[in-house]
Amino acid sequence: MNEGVTAFLVLVLLLFINFSIFSYSLPQGNSCQCVAFRLDDVQDHYLSEVNMQIMKVFQEKNASLNLGIVGDLFGQDERLVSFIRDQMNNKNPELAVSNHGWNHEDFRRLSKDNQSLLIKATNKKINESLGVRPSVFIAPFDVFNNDTLIALKENGLKYISSIIYYDPGPIGILEDAMPYHFPSTATTSDDNGTYWIGIPHQNTSTQIENSILKYGFAVVEMHPYEYSTKHNYSYKPFNITDIRGTFSYRDFIKNWDKARIDWMQIRELELLIDEIRDKGYKIVPIEKLIS
Repeated sequence: MNEGVTAFLVLVLLLFINFSIFSYSLPQGNSCQCVAFRLDDVQDHYLSEVNMQIMKVFQEKNASLNLGIVGDLFGQDERLVSFIRDQMNNKNPELAVSNHGWNHEDFRRLSKDNQSLLIKATNKKINESLGVRPSVFIAPFDVFNNDTLIALKENGLKYISSIIYYDPGPIGILEDAMPYHFPSTATTSDDNGTYWIGIPHQNTSTQIENSILKYGFAVVEMHPYEYSTKHNYSYKPFNITDIRGTFSYRDFIKNWDKARIDWMQIRELELLIDEIRDKGYKIVPIEKLIS
């Protein structure tokens, strides 16, 4: 075999290897170059003014948003519920409602049957309050196990969103892999293990760009807390990933009853949405992260 043929075969082999690596990084059916935003921990009388202002930003920017609703803690705050209903009536942009657990439980601590019951109860509560049935499950604490996936199938939920560090995959739309995994790959806060502190929009934009290059999409995780003025209360008890731990969600959220809107961070959100659009990316609900 002469040197020219050998060099050609080596080149073909290198191209094949590079294509294989790229194909592995970019999951099937996920080259839409899309961004989804999810707002976790939406519930009655908990930073409601902050939540409504965040929703207003997405409405004014004509950008879609997923709300992660905590079922047992939702439905009695008439002002918040009415606001969400009004926003949902405007089909463009789309305000999608997602299941975020019954009482923000660590689902890994529960049996499959109990997980299924809580998922069903939250779907029922959301349907009674807002007239819709969620198809997305946003995992509380961003954690889940195989029983969670079975419970989601039993309740007809097609998508799960946790966080990329805890999700074993497969990521994106793959045959026979329902519920489809679309974990968060970017955030609007600095998770330092103690506080949710809002970060400059450029930081989040970089995370989004890296995610789209790797996965073909990005999911941005947000919490109302990082858009509030109360940054001196630790969320450390909230950030539990030890399945043996104990936690009272109701006791945790009552510490924020006097927090107000952080307008500087709201401005960072507006700039982030503008920058995403300037880069040519579409903003869609998690349900539409499909090319």
